[in-house]
Amino acid sequence: MRGPDFTRSGAPVIWGDQAPLDDHFHRVIDTAVETPGLDILACDWSVDDLDSDQLGRWWANQAIAIRRELATRLSPGMKATVRRRLDKSDGLHKCYVRVNRTRPKMAVAS
Repeated sequence: MRGPDFTRSGAPVIWGDQAPLDDHFHRVIDTAVETPGLDILACDWSVDDLDSDQLGRWWANQAIAIRRELATRLSPGMKATVRRRLDKSDGLHKCYVRVNRTRPKMAVAS
């Protein structure tokens, strides 16, 4: 059994779910906030790509970073959706961001 690795000891820890937001997504977030109700394509890749699994893990971390950024930018009554779907018509994983308005809560008479 090896033991603990102290070679990076003292360096700040960057957790996988706290990855910094990729610079390419700032424009996507701006567009999604400005045009509620539309799916805004963030990125895509082919299912045949050799790094498809690794890209899926990268997107999962970026989706968390995008949600974190949107949480600071959305006004009350807005909701963000950050997803990845497989488009079978062209064989691409498509990652998108969508901002929707939420319905106001209706008071229930008792």
